[in-house]
Amino acid sequence: MSKLQVSGRFTRFTRFSINSAQGVLSSPKPWCPSFFQSPVTDITTSRLYSKNCQYPPLPKKPKPLRNRLACLEEENRQLQARLGNTPPDAAASSDSIEHPGSAPSRVAGNAGTASPTISTTTNLAQHRAILLPESQTPASAGPSVIGSISQSGYYGRTSALFDDEPSDSRVPRTSHQAAEYTRRQLMGEAAHQRQLETLNYNAGRLDFDGVDPEVGMHLLSLHWNRQHHSHLITYRPAFMRDMACQGPYFSKLLLNAIYFGSCKFSPQAELKGIHTRFRKRVRELLGGALDRSEIVTIQALLVMTNSLFALGDERSAAWIYAGIAFRMLIDLGAHVDGLNAKVSEEDLEIRRRVFWGAFVVDKIQSLYQGRPVSIQEADIKVPILFQDRYEELEHWTPFAYPDTASYPGSPAYSVSTFTELCKLSVIMNAILNNVYGVKSSKRAPTTLTKDLERMQMDLEGWKAALPEHLTFDLSGLNKTVPPPHVLSLHAMYNVLLILLHRPFVSEGHLHSISPSIASNSFSVCAQAASRTVQLLRNYEKTFSIRHAPYLIAYATYVAATIHVRIAAQLGPGSEAYNSLRTCCSVFAKNQDTNSVCYRNIFKHHVRPRSF
Repeated sequence: MSKLQVSGRFTRFTRFSINSAQGVLSSPKPWCPSFFQSPVTDITTSRLYSKNCQYPPLPKKPKPLRNRLACLEEENRQLQARLGNTPPDAAASSDSIEHPGSAPSRVAGNAGTASPTISTTTNLAQHRAILLPESQTPASAGPSVIGSISQSGYYGRTSALFDDEPSDSRVPRTSHQAAEYTRRQLMGEAAHQRQLETLNYNAGRLDFDGVDPEVGMHLLSLHWNRQHHSHLITYRPAFMRDMACQGPYFSKLLLNAIYFGSCKFSPQAELKGIHTRFRKRVRELLGGALDRSEIVTIQALLVMTNSLFALGDERSAAWIYAGIAFRMLIDLGAHVDGLNAKVSEEDLEIRRRVFWGAFVVDKIQSLYQGRPVSIQEADIKVPILFQDRYEELEHWTPFAYPDTASYPGSPAYSVSTFTELCKLSVIMNAILNNVYGVKSSKRAPTTLTKDLERMQMDLEGWKAALPEHLTFDLSGLNKTVPPPHVLSLHAMYNVLLILLHRPFVSEGHLHSISPSIASNSFSVCAQAASRTVQLLRNYEKTFSIRHAPYLIAYATYVAATIHVRIAAQLGPGSEAYNSLRTCCSVFAKNQDTNSVCYRNIFKHHVRPRSF
């Protein structure tokens, strides 16, 4: 505290210090006036008073950073747990875990026995040590997931809670050596957890939430064989590991969302209609999961979004679920990579996969429903980089696809396929904004023409840079047909070509720009529609179109909108007419799995009796 005293010809500064213990002022101490002067005045004043003024730099007071406080609170909670003073919330999460040395018993949902509860002094790392084989120590059980992996804490620059000096921001590990180490670590852990799946199942450690273990494992296998490869939203090593120990990457909500999405693909007659049971269970569990943003809740919402919209009966629910998932992602700061230095490499891998899975779902849902996108490419900062490539070369067979016994199998190529789908979704984002925005028709023709040329070049560049193992000769003569998710990738490329150029053809909402542009755009649409039909015929011949994913159904719909125009002019016997018949056949066979496109094409474009 300072007080200004005026005496005679000069001003003297006197500093008073406060005694915090007694609450009184101590005696004044002389204070050099140069303290308050500019650097030039400092020198002059110091000479005037014949004093060599030296002032040590004041220590910078650290800000009470929210992330730091959260980390300290979490550390305090863990220390209390080790000392036997576990808070109630930590104790509640330790239910249904077996005691060390006790005989393995099935968790809740498995008939016959009930699981004893573990002492509240045991933390999550100890839980895992109990549930793993004796030879596996907690250190080898994989990257640590204890910590604030689901901590809400993203605040932008306009927020009063914005922290402009994060003290724990992640330093990117960009060196090739570090990236290779991380890749090997994650792939080794993935292979190890795959081995433990069978051991944990046989020991009755997996929590199937009341479902018969054999049925539950069957539904999980269907999921890992088909829906999982489309968007990589679920991360198998962490989910199956934590399913055995109630870890943070497993939840009954996510489990039932997977059940709901995969049961319609089961060939078992006794599972027909069982999806209503899982839908009800998801509703029960979802209510208590909406108060806090968590990765597993986001995953469950995205899985439900894909499943609900394909059925067509709950399109609003699908849209709302997706919106909540996007909000939770932003709340966790998952749209900006590396905000939290405390997360492990596994945590970072999962967050990237979940975010880009949500980004893809957002764009496909916007295409499907004709609505604005929710996650803009300009608002994100997450690299399209996935380190765990264990599933990339894993041998894939169409377990979840009926009547495919003759298919020899293929490498899954799931990671590279998803990577390319993410890149394609970025272009999709630009198309939706520039061509299908509400005010796009009011934009200047020259601007629209430049955007059209730029986005066409982006699509051509994407196709040219496609890895060789993901290219596919539509004639089907040169090599084995790739897995369905690779065919879906090619279908989406042709869909985007049509959606980019269709507004510029005759009767399109942007057709008035130029006659030459309209002619070229129509040619591009016709070629893309023809390639789509060739792809559909390969799909039907190899995997059966009956249970094709809704991305294939949507591609069929978009291609049909072009073929129906050409067939109306050329009539029966034309190639366009035959292609339209193929599209209608796909809709009829696929309507049980994806009913939306089937109803829409016959409602607005084609009368069923015509074919």
